[in-house]
Amino acid sequence: MEVNPTGEQALLILGEWGAAREWRAVLVDLKEGRELHALGEAGLVGGAAFSADGKRLLIGRGNVTSGLECVVYDTTTGRELGRLPGAGGGVALHPGGRLVAASRMEGSLTLFDLATRRSVASLYGVGEGDWIVTSAGSYDASQPNSPWLMTEISPEAATAASESLLEERRRPNLLSEVLAPLLD
Repeated sequence: MEVNPTGEQALLILGEWGAAREWRAVLVDLKEGRELHALGEAGLVGGAAFSADGKRLLIGRGNVTSGLECVVYDTTTGRELGRLPGAGGGVALHPGGRLVAASRMEGSLTLFDLATRRSVASLYGVGEGDWIVTSAGSYDASQPNSPWLMTEISPEAATAASESLLEERRRPNLLSEVLAPLLD
């Protein structure tokens, strides 16, 4: 259960454990104790988050027809406002309302700009506490010579990895650059 910051609504996930294809996401009115909206198709729900003002709800989900995605809903009407593809596990929304973090099955995290519904960066945990951030073909990493880099940045160039290509695509402070406009 996820409670709206206004305290007036809650998201309930209804279904039987082990029958994930039958789970339903339902928005309920806590004051009146009634169902307001059934949200989306039945399927696995990975996580949910309300916007700080309580007007939007994001649900990370997965099902056979649409795969993994984060779906954005209007909490007043129950209407779907959009989808963030490829990430349907846990989901978090920055209090400013523009930055969404959604997890993927392999454990990475995708950052989205909610206004454009586009992915702005991906974060990967690799090895013992090491990390990689990628965005638009550029990267930053805790270990710039990590063997993971070529497969995450440029899979087609993984067999022909070169130090010059890595150096050309490295942007120290990449995450700060990507996040700055979204956190204003």
